[in-house]
Amino acid sequence: MSLVRVVLAGVLGACLAGTALAQPKSEPFPRAEMEAGLVELPVFRSMRDHHPEVFRKVLDATREGLLAGDTRDDVAARVRPLYLALIDSEMPKANDENLLGAVRMTLSQMRMLQTVSPDACYGLIVGDKTVSFASALTPELIAEEQAWATQMFEQTATAPVTRPTEDLSDQIAELALSAYETLSRPDRARFMELGGDLSAASSPDDRRIGCAFGVAMYELLLEMPKAEAARLFYAMIVEPEA
Repeated sequence: MSLVRVVLAGVLGACLAGTALAQPKSEPFPRAEMEAGLVELPVFRSMRDHHPEVFRKVLDATREGLLAGDTRDDVAARVRPLYLALIDSEMPKANDENLLGAVRMTLSQMRMLQTVSPDACYGLIVGDKTVSFASALTPELIAEEQAWATQMFEQTATAPVTRPTEDLSDQIAELALSAYETLSRPDRARFMELGGDLSAASSPDDRRIGCAFGVAMYELLLEMPKAEAARLFYAMIVEPEA
């Protein structure tokens, strides 16, 4: 499931804005200076400390983009696949606190996007990597996101959790049904016309419904006992073994 990965990827443009990367010296964008700028942000410092090979690739991609005249958003687009791949590999090793932290963080961002851009909220929910929404987030939400990512990277590197991979499709379906029942009658009717498939949403109104459904699912997830919610969310982001 790419929901949480897309949320994290979207902040990279805002992250880069805080680094000392925009003042070329005699050597354009010297690597040492760029690295020092990046690691001022704890999320990149954690990446450097625990995943140096990924950090080197991020640094290379950032420098190449800046030398090519990329905008900040363009540079973020170069970095995004590297960042997403790292999130992919680390999330299954997250503890309950960090799994539920991801749910809370994502819900906060979905709620904000729901009011300012239901299309962006929908794109976040279905994992559309082309959607950019970092500029719509408040500094507080961006700070929350960076803090969560840093904590998750630290925990999975130093105290990774191993869990059984369970097929909880029945429980996930029950959660989805409960979320569906929070929608209005017209929205439920349209949801059924789409076959319950959010990826089939084609109109702004369909995407509004998809956003509302996603928000409801995450709200209901957080109402569960913590251990149960973490177990279910893990099953939502990790494919069961065949």
